[in-house]
Amino acid sequence: MAVAIVLSGCLFDHEKLAARNKEELEARKKTVTDHMEECLNEKYAEALGKDPSDKLFEVYNLSKGQNQAWFNRGTYPAKAKCSLDDYSNEFSAEIYLERNGDFGVFKDSFYGILYGVEVKQSFEEMVSEYPITDTNIYYMPNEDIVKEEAELKKNLCIFGKYDPVKTPEDVERLCGFIDKLNEMGCIHAIAITDGTTTNRSMRSDNITSSEIRDYFKNIT
Repeated sequence: MAVAIVLSGCLFDHEKLAARNKEELEARKKTVTDHMEECLNEKYAEALGKDPSDKLFEVYNLSKGQNQAWFNRGTYPAKAKCSLDDYSNEFSAEIYLERNGDFGVFKDSFYGILYGVEVKQSFEEMVSEYPITDTNIYYMPNEDIVKEEAELKKNLCIFGKYDPVKTPEDVERLCGFIDKLNEMGCIHAIAITDGTTTNRSMRSDNITSSEIRDYFKNIT
C-alpha cells in the first residue's frame, strides 16, 4: 500500500513537471514569436505605410533549428503572415538565439512578397519550359530588405528533379538550363536522372554545366 502511494505520488509529480515544462516552453516560444513580430513591424512598417507599433504580422509554427535543443543557441525557423490582404501570403522567418538566450540575427523572406513577386513569376515561367518536376521555388530569408532584381534572383532558391536525360541533345538542353540558373546567381539543387535502366541520379548544390557534361560523357 505504502509503495503504491509513493509510486502514485511520483507519477503525479512527473505529470506536474511535464505540464510545467510544457507551459514554460510555450511561454518561451511566445516570447520569441512576439519578438519576431516586432522585428517584422520595425523592418517593413515604413514600406507598408504603417506605424511600427501596429501589429502587422503574425509569426507561428516556430520550430527547432537543425540539431538544436529548444532555445539552446541556434537558428529557429518559423512561418509568418502579414495582416494586410494584399500581402497575406505565407513566408518564412528565422531568428538566431545566443547561448545566454539573447536574441541575435533576424531574417525573413517577406521582401519577396513586397518586391519580388514579378521576378519569381518570370523565373517560374522560365523553369516551366524544362522537364522539371517536384519543383519548390522560394525566397531565402535575409537580414536585409532586398529590392533590386539581380539581388532578388540571387535570393531565389529552386529544388526539383530533371528527368530524364537520355540523349546528347538532352544533356545540352539541361546544360543550357543550368547555365541560366548560374547566370542569375540563384541557389539551386536539381536531381538529374540519367535515363538508363538503372535510373541513376546525380544531385549537387549549384552544379555547373561542365560537371554535368563530365557526368554524361559516356551517354549514348
